[in-house]
Amino acid sequence: MSVQRVSKKAGVSVATVSRVINHSPHVSPKTVAIVKAAMERIGYVPPPVEKRQRRRRRVLPGIRQGSIALLFPDVDNRALRTALSGRFMHGVGEILRSRGLNMIVTPLDAGFSEPPCLRDSLVDAVIVRGLASRDQVVPMLGDLPCVWLLDGDLPARGDQVLEDNGSVARLAVEHLRARGCERVAVMNPMGLHYGYRSRCEWFAIHARRSGLSLAEYILRDQVEVSMIQGPAFDDLLRRLGQLVAELVEASPRPQGVFLPFPDDLITFVYRELQERGIKPGRDIHIVCCSYDPPRLATLDRSIANVDILPEAMGRAAVETLMWRMRHPSEPQRRVMVMPSLVGGRVIT
Repeated sequence: MSVQRVSKKAGVSVATVSRVINHSPHVSPKTVAIVKAAMERIGYVPPPVEKRQRRRRRVLPGIRQGSIALLFPDVDNRALRTALSGRFMHGVGEILRSRGLNMIVTPLDAGFSEPPCLRDSLVDAVIVRGLASRDQVVPMLGDLPCVWLLDGDLPARGDQVLEDNGSVARLAVEHLRARGCERVAVMNPMGLHYGYRSRCEWFAIHARRSGLSLAEYILRDQVEVSMIQGPAFDDLLRRLGQLVAELVEASPRPQGVFLPFPDDLITFVYRELQERGIKPGRDIHIVCCSYDPPRLATLDRSIANVDILPEAMGRAAVETLMWRMRHPSEPQRRVMVMPSLVGGRVIT
């Protein structure tokens, strides 16, 4: 009994039958039920998982070990415990499982020493969460196909998957305009961080195009900071608190503000505003770029969020790797993932 017969009996494509057999999440429950009923009627039993995985691996060029590495080059391993990283891993793992492949998640220490999965040639390709010290990682990759996540500059080699910061900013401006804001602001205590800087620049462009009055609270001399802790993080919060004070004391004060940074700093700004008697959603509208929408909702549901969809970025990274393995000589590819706005409620 073949997959083709199941396909004909169920009235779906062979690819859909394959997805059902391999428990892909991209098939509706109704279609799953139809395919399983067709399998039962004709007596079709899928081959064992191990056999199906070996078969899928053979049809993917360049797959020998059956594993893909997801590298997190951070000097602070807290990066592996963030919502952003977890959502990346979910998206990457989702596609790899459907292809019968394994994911090896590997943090890199402060010295960027070569991890065992690369040193011992245990993986077929690499996905790297973006970083400033890219030149220290590139030599480790050898000839392995690689994709860089959240890394704005074009790498010396490898493809890219990143958020569409132009659309992030446009959605933020549109949300604030819909709330009746004529005076808006953008805040960034890490002026040299590529992602936050890009979002701020695009926000300024879209705000001015929309005829809005714009105030910028940006520390452009701040060194790039990512997942830091201790005294450096305390200093970052102090500087961010100064920006919040400037925003609150401005006359006239902006009616809406865009916060392009992650959740821990958004929480800090929210508390600083409250301590100064400013109620988000009533006195000022906030739109941010959070990686953890459920956490944000528990803080204050009036805060809107432009979600960069890390799961979709993880899936796109794997698909880009698979494409690269089939087209090794093609020029570098940059894939941008459209964000989604999770709107905040209005407080009266």
